[in-house]
Amino acid sequence: MMNREQWREFLGACIGFLCLRGTGLLFASVAGMLLIDLPSFYKSEVEFQSKAIAATGTVIGVAEKKEYSGGGGIVPLTVTTKYIATVEFQTNQRNLVEFTASSACSSQRDCENKLVPVLYNPDFPSKARVDSGATPEGMAQGRLVLSTVFLVADIAFLGMDLGNSG
Repeated sequence: MMNREQWREFLGACIGFLCLRGTGLLFASVAGMLLIDLPSFYKSEVEFQSKAIAATGTVIGVAEKKEYSGGGGIVPLTVTTKYIATVEFQTNQRNLVEFTASSACSSQRDCENKLVPVLYNPDFPSKARVDSGATPEGMAQGRLVLSTVFLVADIAFLGMDLGNSG
């Protein structure tokens, strides 16, 4: 029969094991999803870029959005402010189109009436986006690097798990 202290030790070990396994499983899942989606993502980016028409848009409005993270245990609560811009541009057919983008502005001050490069598909102009200048290859490489980071983190958690089980 286990006493109270032995039960606490046992439960602590089980919780630690489950946390490591769960985190490792989460990281492996994210890495797997990014890798599985990579060909489809690349294909859609190539297709978008092949049809895209360049235009110049104007930021006509900005909404401030606060994002909170951390705040648990020893991690302090951090607040990040994102600026969601409403961008208006004119298509080649002279139609005015609006869309929202989180990558157009870094602060509210520099955003209002700012001119931004826009890429849009003439079949779906409302799905326009701010042109970052990134190529489909570069974006796919970025996703590959991100999935590799998650995979390495998964291996690290697996190593910690195996190190604690012996």
